[in-house]
Amino acid sequence: MNCYATPSPVIEPGRVYVHFGSFGTACLDTATGKVLWKRDDLRCRHYRGPSSSLVTCDNLVILTLDGADLQYHVALDKHTGATAWKTDRSVAWNDENVPGQMARDGDLRKAHSTPLIVKAGGRTQMLSVGAKAAYAYDPRTGRELWRVQHPDWSAAPRPLYADGLAFFVTGLSRTELLA
Repeated sequence: MNCYATPSPVIEPGRVYVHFGSFGTACLDTATGKVLWKRDDLRCRHYRGPSSSLVTCDNLVILTLDGADLQYHVALDKHTGATAWKTDRSVAWNDENVPGQMARDGDLRKAHSTPLIVKAGGRTQMLSVGAKAAYAYDPRTGRELWRVQHPDWSAAPRPLYADGLAFFVTGLSRTELLA
């Protein structure tokens, strides 16, 4: 359902960061096109294609991998591509006995949203929505700050933040707007 180029790149002076999910992430020199670093070891079974775009914070490029088998965020050093931190989604799935092909295929664990970095509550937070929960993380360490559970999956819209409220669309089947 998603092509391999669904995730949007991030560009900054002299560099562009591209992400194709578990198929690879790279940093390119914008003047020469030379690959400065590349990662193709970040596993996730996207099943219907990768879709979450990159975000940056300070010296980090942050990826979201919400697949049928694994769901996590990973931050890479902008200069080397080395892993700075990795944080698994903390929600309990409890879908082992849910009937239907979508549950068996892992669709109920997938999400497609791109995180949003905001200044809230006096600190920098990364807002992220996944299957069954919306989260805030410290983007510098990957530490989960808070989580709000919801019953849906396949969340795609990016979170929004305004006037001290974080807004999340929960997903595909029982869509709600949470603030």
